[in-house]
Amino acid sequence: EATEGRGVDVILEMLSNVNLSKDLQMVAYGGRVAVIGCRGSIEINPRDTMAKESCIMGVALFFATPIDQNPREDFNLTSDGEFNGMKSLVLGRVHGMLF
Repeated sequence: EATEGRGVDVILEMLSNVNLSKDLQMVAYGGRVAVIGCRGSIEINPRDTMAKESCIMGVALFFATPIDQNPREDFNLTSDGEFNGMKSLVLGRVHGMLF
């Protein structure tokens, strides 16, 4: 409903052992699922990702550099949408977590 049937471009998955199969059904054509958290194994249907040419990417936060952990120190985003002197580009809507 929120994407008008198109699907979600990027999913940040915190509990992939429970949600990954559903994520692959919700992701948009060409979308990506970033697996950030997992507490076990899961069985998925590879056709769910093949049909949409989507991507599953693992993210290991323990490899993050200090800049990755606190990007606000390097970047300045002002209230009028300027980002380090450049206008920020909005590519789509960001939605809250779905439970």
